[in-house]
Amino acid sequence: MKQNLESSDLLKKKRQGQYFSGIKLAKILAALVNHSPNTCRVIDPMAGIGDMLIAFESFAGKSISVTGIEIDKDSHKASESNLHSAQIKSQLIHSNAFSPEIWSEIGTEWDLVITNPPYVRYQSLSTSNGCNPSGNEIRRDLITVLSKIKFENEIVKDDFLRVAKAYSGLSDLAVPCWILCMAICNVGGQIALILPSTWLSREYAAPVLYLLRRYFNLEILVEDPDVNWFPGTQVRTTALVATRVADKATATSPNSHKVVSLPKKAGNDESLVGNAFPNSKKPELDFAQWIKSCNWDTERDGIKIHFSDETDLIQKISKSTNRSRHNSVQNIPEKMKAILNSSEFPLTSLEELGWSVGQGMRTGANDFFYVSDGDIPGEYKSRISGDQGFSLPSEVLLPALIRQSELPAGYSPKYAKVSSYLLYLRNWELRSDSKLFNDTRLIEGDLQELIRIGESYSYLKSGVVVRIPELSAVKTNVRKSPSGELANNWFHLPLLADRHIPELFLPRIIGAGIKTYMNCDPKLVIDANFNTLWNTQEKGISKFAILALMNSDWTRAWLESICTSMGGGALKIEAINLKSLHFPKSIIQNLSTLETIGRELVSDTASPQEFQRRIAEAMDLQESAKLLHNLHKRLSEERNLR
Repeated sequence: MKQNLESSDLLKKKRQGQYFSGIKLAKILAALVNHSPNTCRVIDPMAGIGDMLIAFESFAGKSISVTGIEIDKDSHKASESNLHSAQIKSQLIHSNAFSPEIWSEIGTEWDLVITNPPYVRYQSLSTSNGCNPSGNEIRRDLITVLSKIKFENEIVKDDFLRVAKAYSGLSDLAVPCWILCMAICNVGGQIALILPSTWLSREYAAPVLYLLRRYFNLEILVEDPDVNWFPGTQVRTTALVATRVADKATATSPNSHKVVSLPKKAGNDESLVGNAFPNSKKPELDFAQWIKSCNWDTERDGIKIHFSDETDLIQKISKSTNRSRHNSVQNIPEKMKAILNSSEFPLTSLEELGWSVGQGMRTGANDFFYVSDGDIPGEYKSRISGDQGFSLPSEVLLPALIRQSELPAGYSPKYAKVSSYLLYLRNWELRSDSKLFNDTRLIEGDLQELIRIGESYSYLKSGVVVRIPELSAVKTNVRKSPSGELANNWFHLPLLADRHIPELFLPRIIGAGIKTYMNCDPKLVIDANFNTLWNTQEKGISKFAILALMNSDWTRAWLESICTSMGGGALKIEAINLKSLHFPKSIIQNLSTLETIGRELVSDTASPQEFQRRIAEAMDLQESAKLLHNLHKRLSEERNLR
């Protein structure tokens, strides 16, 4: 009987990224790869319970020997049992896949690297936890492995080493796993990976996209539009198949690949494509054959195929190397280019319009740093103190917006309706901390009591009890003066910046339509749950004109096309997505029209039926306005169905 560990400890599952593929998904990926007699050396470096190797062997048509590596003891035992039950010749190694010693034993030349890398966020890689090595240890070992691989020449080796040394410390574990898998694949071989969809949108993915496009031909990308592959998670995933080629000498050469959208309705209890190929004994193989035979956009039983010209990927690589083609239609996402004139026309960015993009106030401990109105006027409540009320000095309370539920129906919040406040204690000190200076105030009474409660309040993080002052984003508040005295305590937030009190903002997680809001006057502090925009140039475009642009169908279609889709139909908008946003440069000639529209939005006098048409006219896109609206509507409908 096949062993399945899905019911194992949830904390361990999250810590080690144990979201096993399952045999149905494994068969899809295994069916898409090359099954020729030349595919004889097959490895899964993160084997889990063996699904990928079992699936490949079932389609190989011959008896082969496969190799797997698995770091977790229980998963390794389950993999051994499962491959033995399937009568598959295998070599299964209980080890860390980044261990240089392992690759010295088994070699680094493989014809097929097929795996579902563990999805572990960078926060969990800050230190070794007894299960996974730390992020620094992984990078160190990866560099050691790469230095010993016999690449075709030193240029290729140097390229892989450069990327391994430079990828962002904010990357999840999939990034170094991806680099390792690409490095051990022979020229002419293939990689077949399950990856979080963030590889298409996150800035930190650019270095591995560079390696992929320079040393591989991306063949097929299968998307999971209904979050069907890993139910219960919020991480949308894709399946990727690519072929290793000789060095192209560039990562930005033209190429295309097939993108397959595989909906839940195409599958049944036995196969993810069982309903689409109901009379097939091996529906996954028929599915793969159908995909490979398609030479144009097509659809079958809800499964959609289209061709990507990879300009989105090229653009991400170019931006990361400062070679972006500004003012060119090449900046436009592929899904939008399909409905626009393909000829080049000038574009401009938010930055060129005098605006910056960032994230709101990240306190690191919202339960302490935000308070709300109490039951009695002048009294405030904190989430860390139950029903206890506090009488707090008005000087330490800054009106704030922290939740989407507090957003108004219109386009600007009303200051008088605010019920949340940021506890901003700059220049306020405890008597015990240090001598008081002329410009500091003494913390006493209820304020001192609230700080005392906060100092002892704790959370359970990855099985470890952590007090609020010890939280990673809180302990960095502590600063000492040159003389060694305490200058900033844990409850002293950084100085407010423009990104904390911006002119415009929009939610980072969108559940319904994309909407940008204007801050009120005086300005509210905007929490890190929101992206923020502010004018950085004295003569920058007015906030009303930017508000109109940000609420246009152009912007909504752009963001729907490039941002990360999450479970439940949500869309995650990052600051990097907004930085990539471009507008037709023709708007500069029509700023007065855009400003008028923005003012109408804030005053709730804009006609919903008319203002999109007027914005399209200001962009000189009258012929495309309806198409843009329909694109935005279709993308929204697809997301809302999830």
